[in-house]
Amino acid sequence: MKKTLLFTLLLNSFWMFSQVNIDWQKSYGGTWDEYSKGVEVLSDGSYIIGCVSSSSDGDVLYPYEPDDFWVIKMDEFGEIVWQKCYGGSSADRLNDIKKTNDNGFILAGLSFSSDIDVSANYGVYDGWIVKIDSLGNIEWEKNYGGSGMDEIRSINLTNDGGYIACGYTNSTDGDVSYTNGYSDAWVIKIDSVGNLISSKVFGGPSADGDIANCILQTKDNGYIFIGNSSSEGGDVTSNNGELDLWIVKLTAIGIIDWQVSLGGSTTELGKSICEGVEDGFYVAGITYSDDFDVSNSHGSEDGWIINISATGDTVWTKTYGGSGDDEISSIKRLSNGQIITAGNSQGDCWMQRLDVEGNILWEDYYGGSEGEWMNDVEEIETGYIVTGASRSIDLDCSENNGGCDAWTIKLGDPIITVPENFRLNNINFYPNPASKIIYFNTEKEVSIKLTDLTGKQISFVNSNKLDVSNFEPGIYIIAVYDMKGNFLMTQKLVIK
Repeated sequence: MKKTLLFTLLLNSFWMFSQVNIDWQKSYGGTWDEYSKGVEVLSDGSYIIGCVSSSSDGDVLYPYEPDDFWVIKMDEFGEIVWQKCYGGSSADRLNDIKKTNDNGFILAGLSFSSDIDVSANYGVYDGWIVKIDSLGNIEWEKNYGGSGMDEIRSINLTNDGGYIACGYTNSTDGDVSYTNGYSDAWVIKIDSVGNLISSKVFGGPSADGDIANCILQTKDNGYIFIGNSSSEGGDVTSNNGELDLWIVKLTAIGIIDWQVSLGGSTTELGKSICEGVEDGFYVAGITYSDDFDVSNSHGSEDGWIINISATGDTVWTKTYGGSGDDEISSIKRLSNGQIITAGNSQGDCWMQRLDVEGNILWEDYYGGSEGEWMNDVEEIETGYIVTGASRSIDLDCSENNGGCDAWTIKLGDPIITVPENFRLNNINFYPNPASKIIYFNTEKEVSIKLTDLTGKQISFVNSNKLDVSNFEPGIYIIAVYDMKGNFLMTQKLVIK
């Protein structure tokens, strides 16, 4: 299954990206199945991943079984610093992890339990949120839901020090007052210690239900979530086929500002959302269609990205993949305005870097012969950290503890090969060589990226000048973008 496909579409043949190499990769787990759902980059260069574990041996210490929340703190090389399981005597499954402003972490998922770490259970299973400190100790945990099935798929920090979370519910009691159909998208707002501030459901009359998979706070202090809907009616104004990708913008008090259903005549799934340019958003997921809002299908299942405006209008949509099954699970905006995605393609980890219009700058595949997938990606100073799962013990996967392991890989930035000078307009800088400040001949603020000859990022600023007085003498590469992330020029710089 190992494949490597290098795209050099950016800047015709002048700007060349080499293969994005694996700096290190680690498999974590025991005899049974583990998989990682999220990764966070910490200020000291270390990482934390949030996982689900079914094992009671290997790397998994002090489990409760059968399934636990499992959190691993690792150093910059992927070595385990500490690991802890959270849950009760029934199944508990983590869906999301975020670092918090006090250097701790917030965990979210579902719980069938009502003992050990889990203080209550209101129904079949509940949404469960756990706040831990920097060493993994529980500070507080709370269940949310009613007598039915309630799950939290995504959680994010809010400007007031609390949290916003989303998922689905089919309860009509407890924390949930009603549902529109079999199950509804569910959004809860909680304060800094987990007290419930609001609980709202969104959906229509469908017997198949509506789900929210990812949520974030917007610049106007409202919220936006993405998910899936098979409804037409209630809160859902239209339906294109079996299951649509559903995007809902909420005000600060949880009232629908606008909502849109996108898709074709079959099935679309919304997986991830991030902020885009000009207050818009990038939405990623899966499509099985080739009609209505979806065009240029490549196979039975494609990765699908939609760029939407701040008011819900579609700016562009693009499908990605080959003739088989391809899925985008995570989308993030990079510091230079471009886009990074992670997912899986035909059983391999699949990575793409895109420009602001969705054009592929490079893509690569990682894995072994048994099957890998990735659930989350984060940008770091020297490349990317990606996490998901692996069943292999060959090719890119050097170890396996049994069944499926939580798999994390550290990728370096691609090495950039450029000519002495290349630009798409008249932007230039002076002096060169330089020892103090270099100036760009533009009045507008631009994004300036300075890298060494290996592609390692040395500096990134939004300005029309760059202070290089603290950098070691040598040869560097300057790349300049406009504030939308569009490439403007690149040139070698000599620092003396």
